[in-house]
Amino acid sequence: MVDLPEALQLERASVRDNSQQEQIRKIMAAQLTREQRLEKADDVLDNASDLASLKDQVEQLHREYLRIARLEQSS
Repeated sequence: MVDLPEALQLERASVRDNSQQEQIRKIMAAQLTREQRLEKADDVLDNASDLASLKDQVEQLHREYLRIARLEQSS
């Protein structure tokens, strides 16, 4: 799961989609809450920072899954 505070999610979505915040709030209300998504997530990437930070997290998680796959292949 890629996570960020809801206020930042709202801000970024309104800029990205050139949408009004009220419309975005309605879309968000139709989805699972942040807490529900976090509860169900196996892995969480923090997207509250910049793109470089997110990319680093993705690469680290990718390396971890490759390590797990190698372990499973060797057993």
